[in-house]
Amino acid sequence: MRILKYLGIALVFGLIGGFVLFCLTPKAEATPWDVTTLGLESTTTTAVQVAAAYGLGGDATGTRLIVINEADSSAKQYNCTTGWDITTCGYAKAYDVSARTASAYGNFLSQNGSNWYVMDYNNKEVERYTLGTANEIDSATWNSAFSVGTQLSAPWGVAWSSTGTYMYVFGNGEIDQYYAPTRYSFASMSFYAVADISAYEGTPESGAFKSDGTKVFVSGASSEINEFTMSTGWNINTLSYTAVTSTSAVVTGQILKDDGTKMWGNFPSTDKIGLFAFEYTAPIAGAVVPTGRKKRSIMF
Repeated sequence: MRILKYLGIALVFGLIGGFVLFCLTPKAEATPWDVTTLGLESTTTTAVQVAAAYGLGGDATGTRLIVINEADSSAKQYNCTTGWDITTCGYAKAYDVSARTASAYGNFLSQNGSNWYVMDYNNKEVERYTLGTANEIDSATWNSAFSVGTQLSAPWGVAWSSTGTYMYVFGNGEIDQYYAPTRYSFASMSFYAVADISAYEGTPESGAFKSDGTKVFVSGASSEINEFTMSTGWNINTLSYTAVTSTSAVVTGQILKDDGTKMWGNFPSTDKIGLFAFEYTAPIAGAVVPTGRKKRSIMF
């Protein structure tokens, strides 16, 4: 009986200890749009179809991913049966862009899925394709080109506002903004503004915007993702630095989920696409939380 009594006491204390430990264990909570909480969840390889996977385009539903194969100047599309679930993604189709450029790099798929843009690095221009079937690159037809050579000698990435009225080009330590009077069209497009970000990223290769245009996340040769804030949405004249997260490899393209909790990123050095999550790990009760520059390292 005495043994049973002691076993009962031990069990009670064990349960209490487990409950206390559970309460003190850090909890992961979504913290949308905060780059300091960005962490890599998993990756999938593109090596079978793409020897050097540059840039990353796609839709905000997380079901379409497009990378550029520098080796043969083609774009490869990967489809995911469940949005933002990397385990459901697989190679789907390709499109040859060599008729327009032998130096394709960044690419961007418009929010309506009907316009697709490819950065021609050598010719310093953006190529516009219209898609007969929304979000499917094999239905692409070349439409027109827009030169950015007056502003940039090394343009890498391209992005558009969700309104379709502004185009952004990344390169030479800056972000260049262009105004499009006709949505998603190069017709009568004009240079609008420039933001010098060379103090944070000397070779910006891509940028992804928050859905309201108040934040932009920029990746480049420094193997970092820098977060910038705009006090007026989509206006880079109001751009200011916010924070940075280091990565263990260069990310050449990003796609953000509309709620700011997930991000696709492309790693050409390993021919992989990664799925990131914006999460915050709550500190253990009573723990001292360090202060200082907002910077976190991501390893994969």
